[in-house]
Amino acid sequence: MKIWNKIKSSVLWIGIAIVGLLGLIAAFGRLFTKHTKKNIQKKIDNNEKKIERVKGKEDQLKTQKRQVKKELTDLKETVKKTKTVKRKPAPKKVPAKKKNTSSAKKNIVSKTKRKK
Repeated sequence: MKIWNKIKSSVLWIGIAIVGLLGLIAAFGRLFTKHTKKNIQKKIDNNEKKIERVKGKEDQLKTQKRQVKKELTDLKETVKKTKTVKRKPAPKKVPAKKKNTSSAKKNIVSKTKRKK
């Protein structure tokens, strides 16, 4: 009987020790999984924020693209209008007549009246 009681108590202590170890392992496991869950959730939130920013930028790009297309069509129309309008030809330069001393004398004499 004494031996049986000693075996019972040693088995009991061994069982308690095994259960305690399993409990400690489970507690540490929960601590680490909580941190990883929080980190994963933070990453997911950050990714969602980045996605929202990218969507906002995408919308801005679309509006800018529309504006550029509108300006381009306006420019095309103005180019067509300017091509259709006929330009006036530049006036031709009339070559200047060479003046001689004899023609200058005649000019002066014709403008002034001489008394004879």
